[in-house]
Amino acid sequence: MTVSSERDAVYAELQGFSVSVDRAGRVRSLGRSGRVALGLEVEPKTSNWFESFVDEADRSAARATFQRWVQGERPQALELLRLRRRNGSL
Repeated sequence: MTVSSERDAVYAELQGFSVSVDRAGRVRSLGRSGRVALGLEVEPKTSNWFESFVDEADRSAARATFQRWVQGERPQALELLRLRRRNGSL
């Protein structure tokens, strides 16, 4: 898994699943394999990544880690998140 940050977004890629999320938590881009994995036909560019796709049980930790990245920190370990598909399944 690789994670990097730009001035206005955090980008993550793991095994071909790539997503870019802006500082407000909105999806800027989601690669094809990510769309397939999440059951989407088009990129959800206006969706809030955390509310739309991160399981509620992991949401708080995911937001905290994201904020650390946005603020310039580089956590040594990244948590594995349960993602929710468009149909609600994990």
